[in-house]
Amino acid sequence: MTNLRTTLFWLVMTAASVVGLVVPAGAQVTIRISPDAATGAAQDQADTEEQLINWVFEPVTARLKLTGAQKFKILIVAQATINSAQPLFEELDDLDHQLALAEFSEVLDEGKLQQLLAREGELTSQINTMMARAKTNLAKILTAAQRQIVIEQYQRPTAHLGALSSVGN
Repeated sequence: MTNLRTTLFWLVMTAASVVGLVVPAGAQVTIRISPDAATGAAQDQADTEEQLINWVFEPVTARLKLTGAQKFKILIVAQATINSAQPLFEELDDLDHQLALAEFSEVLDEGKLQQLLAREGELTSQINTMMARAKTNLAKILTAAQRQIVIEQYQRPTAHLGALSSVGN
């Protein structure tokens, strides 16, 4: 579970950097930056986007030779998945806290424990379903040759493929 949270935290932080801050409609914001700072910020965003794409397909990202249009679509799928899954991960964190309290109480409430574990299973199932949908959408973005590279990675005895691996890994 900890590895899952670490991965999600990194993904959410990366995605937040990709999309930047959201300013409510009607809000007036004045930002003063030098031309060098603007160039640096644009470069930081481009680096962050590349990191997210690399994270999704590692270790085969370079072999995929993704086009700019493919990268853009991948970022959209990744962001949509992050936005949808974030509340579920937050609830998982809360459940983890509740489980720790229940497990270290003087008397274990079996009913409460089973209720918390059942909800944890439901949330994990929902997250896995979201990941499966994201994978399907990502597969549609790739060419047949690129999909074959991904499939070959999965067929290895120690298959691992970045964010596309199952949530429990």
